[in-house]
Parts: sequence; structure tokens; C-alpha cells
Amino acid sequence: ERSRQIAEFAELCSGKGLPAYVYGCPELYIQCKESEGRLAVGLWNFFADEAIEPTVQLAESYSRIKFLNCEGELLGDKVKIKSIPAFGFAFFEVE
Repeated sequence: ERSRQIAEFAELCSGKGLPAYVYGCPELYIQCKESEGRLAVGLWNFFADEAIEPTVQLAESYSRIKFLNCEGELLGDKVKIKSIPAFGFAFFEVE
């Protein structure tokens, strides 16, 4: 819940949402890069348990996605990752 509060506060202060954030999995770390209508997102699981079905909330809706080292689905402004193993990582790029 804390990540959602931080994202909402950032939007309140800046007037625009974070490009991406993860909620429901406090053990995941996220890094993203925006450029020319694309958003690349990396997720790192620095925990001894598998992250099952983490959801990444995006600031806007996208129509195309490429996954690297993971499986999942794009649901407009959300990306649901199937799982990230313990001490593993996942990447995706949306357009």
C-alpha cells in the first residue's frame, strides 16, 4: 500500500503520474526509462521468495509490449507479470 501512497503523492505534487510503479510486492525494485513514445521497465526481486503476479501500474495506456525474461499481459495501463523468481529479474518495453 505504501507504493500506491507514494505514487499518488508524487502525482499530487507534480501534476502528473509516475511513468510506472509496482504495488502489492514490496520486495520488488523498479527502474524505468521513457523515450519517444516508449517505456522500458526493469523489475528486480531482491527477496528469497518468488514474486507471484506482480502488477505494474503505468501512467498511460499502451497497445504493444515486448517481454524479456518473463511472461505476462498488457491490460491498457497495467502490466501483469506471471512471476519473477527469487533474486530474479524481468524486463518489458511498451509502446
